[in-house]
Amino acid sequence: MSDFIASGWSITGPRFGIERLDHVVRGLLWGENVLWAGTPAPALRQLARQIIAATAAVPEFSYRVLVEAAEPGSGSERSASGSLLPLGFDKVVTLNANDRRYAADAIAAIEEVSNSKPNLLAVFDLRDGTGAADSPWDAGTVGALARTVLHGQGIGLWFADAGWAGSADGRQLVDLAQLVLEAGPDQIRVEKADGRSAGVVGATMRHSVGPGGELTVISSPAAARLGSGLRAIRQARGWSQGELAQVAGVSASAISQAERGQHALSLETLLDLSARLGMTVDQIIRGEPVGYQVSRGDSGPHELGEQARMLIDEPRLGVRTLLVRIPAHGAAAQAAGARGRELLLAAQGLIQVVLPTARPVIRPGDAILVTDGPIVSCRNLGDDEARVFWLTLSLPGLPDR
Repeated sequence: MSDFIASGWSITGPRFGIERLDHVVRGLLWGENVLWAGTPAPALRQLARQIIAATAAVPEFSYRVLVEAAEPGSGSERSASGSLLPLGFDKVVTLNANDRRYAADAIAAIEEVSNSKPNLLAVFDLRDGTGAADSPWDAGTVGALARTVLHGQGIGLWFADAGWAGSADGRQLVDLAQLVLEAGPDQIRVEKADGRSAGVVGATMRHSVGPGGELTVISSPAAARLGSGLRAIRQARGWSQGELAQVAGVSASAISQAERGQHALSLETLLDLSARLGMTVDQIIRGEPVGYQVSRGDSGPHELGEQARMLIDEPRLGVRTLLVRIPAHGAAAQAAGARGRELLLAAQGLIQVVLPTARPVIRPGDAILVTDGPIVSCRNLGDDEARVFWLTLSLPGLPDR
């Protein structure tokens, strides 16, 4: 399997095929939608083409499909951006606003390929054909295609203008996407990163396309990261630069320069702003906190060899959650030293919970809260794999046992 090493760790499986970008977003996760939103510009068209070419070349994808809109006024077989088959696509599906059957055919084609080709890369080029009254990219088509990706084991890679992404139709795609990246003329910012660590959201990178079309992505300077974070906080709260300047105790021009990465705010100003916003300096640099954390059961770190994955580990909140897979007639136990009340949620199989004084059995959909004594182990009583969510709760004021 192809892979590469970045800062002491490796990325395998689905990815963009661009080292710095993959390092920042921790690669891609099967079954997710990835949205690239940018401002219409020739440079961004070139960036999109380079990203598509690099991702299509990743060998873990077994089949590659491009879905795009027909050029306005052309026949249904003529695409707006030209055929991308030389970039490694196996199939191109063209939507035509004049015939709604093409949307239904595209949805059916993606569903069929998703079922037969589990490692599918589906690229949806929305940069042409959105915004018009007769656009083939209506909410129904976009939603159906995005949900098909979520149900499968492929990757949906979407490209759209930032203006459309902020519209009602676009917000639906943002909600159905697990990874959202905003692309500017020379900067990439991670706006959403479900299934990844909290530090990924708000990360920024610089990009450039050389004379020969080669794409370079590097980490952004600290001033640029701060500027990106300030702008995200201001926009999330609906403030003008002047209003943020009043909160920070500086001039509007200082905020403008900071957002453009031309001049960083002083540490004293950052600390004052941190106190007034009720945010840490790190949160200011990364932008408004998202307020939730999504963990993927197929991507977290292993805890008990291959048997369990850590989903949530938040000591400050007193919550620790494992997804435990128990083989047929096998057993699983927590690592020694785990403290706190324990809660089990059965997801699959027939599970016997071994306690010091009892051995209750739970079925899928059942829950058991252990209030006296630790859970010794969980036993799978069935002939197939069992799955259980194992929570340890150590809340303030709550006795360990």
